[in-house]
Amino acid sequence: TPQSSSPGPFQKLLIAFMTAFESFLGFAPFIAVMSLQSSYTPDVSLGAGAFVALFVIFYSMMKEFVKSGCSMMTLSEYRPKSLDVGQFLLFGFLFLLAYISEKVSPGAGEIFVLWFNPFTTGGMALIMYTSIVTGRPFVYDEAKAKMPPGLWQSLSSKKWFLEKLEKVAWFWTMTLTAMTAVITVQPILVTIFYYGDVNNDPTGTMATFGSIMIIIQFMILFYALFTQAQEGSKPARVKKRVCEVRDHGLSSKQKALYGAATPIDISLPSLDEAQTPHRIKSLASAEDIDLAATVLVDAYAGDAQYGSFLKTDAQKQIFFSSSVKAVACFNHVLACYDGGDYDLQQQQNNNKLKPATVMACIPVYSKSQEELNVFFNFEGWLQHGFAITGATATDFTLPDDRLIELGEMKSRATHGLTKQPYIYIAYFGADSAKRGKGYGRSLLKYIIELSESKKVPLVLETNNAFNIRQYEKYGFKVVDRVKDYPNLVLMVRSVSENEADVGEIV
Repeated sequence: TPQSSSPGPFQKLLIAFMTAFESFLGFAPFIAVMSLQSSYTPDVSLGAGAFVALFVIFYSMMKEFVKSGCSMMTLSEYRPKSLDVGQFLLFGFLFLLAYISEKVSPGAGEIFVLWFNPFTTGGMALIMYTSIVTGRPFVYDEAKAKMPPGLWQSLSSKKWFLEKLEKVAWFWTMTLTAMTAVITVQPILVTIFYYGDVNNDPTGTMATFGSIMIIIQFMILFYALFTQAQEGSKPARVKKRVCEVRDHGLSSKQKALYGAATPIDISLPSLDEAQTPHRIKSLASAEDIDLAATVLVDAYAGDAQYGSFLKTDAQKQIFFSSSVKAVACFNHVLACYDGGDYDLQQQQNNNKLKPATVMACIPVYSKSQEELNVFFNFEGWLQHGFAITGATATDFTLPDDRLIELGEMKSRATHGLTKQPYIYIAYFGADSAKRGKGYGRSLLKYIIELSESKKVPLVLETNNAFNIRQYEKYGFKVVDRVKDYPNLVLMVRSVSENEADVGEIV
């Protein structure tokens, strides 16, 4: 329902409280059990955990019921979260086991106290693992609950998004598994050497050791929480860094690293003797980059991957312009002009000369590789004007799965690119009216010579067989492919390869 005014202070406080409360609910049964274990018998604390899990399921069901306008259809179609169901079954089963064991053998209570923590923590890890292997990771439910239905439907149709959620699910599963492994050591030793009763150790070593293991267990949990908090704050940190460089530029040390202190402006003889020399310049001004973006829009007009989420030329113009501006600070956004046209433009003082060919390179020289991880990503582009026209918060196009996989290949450890500097050719395209005249070869020749002088490899992606053959003539080699799409490849040119001055890259 449209709001006539923004929420007041009390409403904001209530919203914040409900958000925190619902985030807490997912682990409320586990927290209840762990909180009560030291003061009550196992059957009481486990029974409380099962009851809290049942309450969480009921609360979530009633919330959906109210949101739907009290539709009975919602109740019949409601599907509880896998983590909530898993905790109810786990603690319910352990409650029955503890209760029956205590009735049958009073001494069994000591065993439950000893193994209580491993049972509950390991049970949680098992629930998480089961949700993953059955194809419904528990984080799906959490993400779906926090999104408008239209947004979830759009995102969940993409393999790359679901893989990111599954990665989070595995992170928490491994965290709980590590916590279980740590907390199981003491019960095993006590069971083997002291007949399952820590009081049989006259030195008190086992009791102290158990306390140390609990501290380590919580250290693992706090580390996991800290890691997730860091990941959650990443967009804000990226925004701060990008805005800092956008508004104040690179530091003098960084300019020296990238050679950004001196703009590139060189004249090269044309590879075609009949033509005037070529002029290569690095682009920095917004006006020059906007003109370069028009060239890239033309060059990538038939690209299926970019076309999957950029439907119009206007959208492509905004995308290329913002993403190139985000990395222009590194002084490696290159344009090749006809030397004669460039000289005439300078004589007439006309600054609106469109490049013949554009090559947007990113020198990935820092250990953190922030050139890619910070500047050449979605948050970085946003700070330079990226937006998809006509999109809403729940209705927008998304990149194709193949494009995401192709872009993430550089980060695969098998290629070794995450641990070494290299120059990444992000975009490379020519104005359709200038193709076949050697401008692309001039740019490629220049960037190869630069990579040789810096002793760093060149890296690029391409998506058609013709380009693959042409790049191979210049020493590039295919190092990875998108599964089932042999022409969607990652290519690397190592230093000291033989250069072949043939072919034209389109």
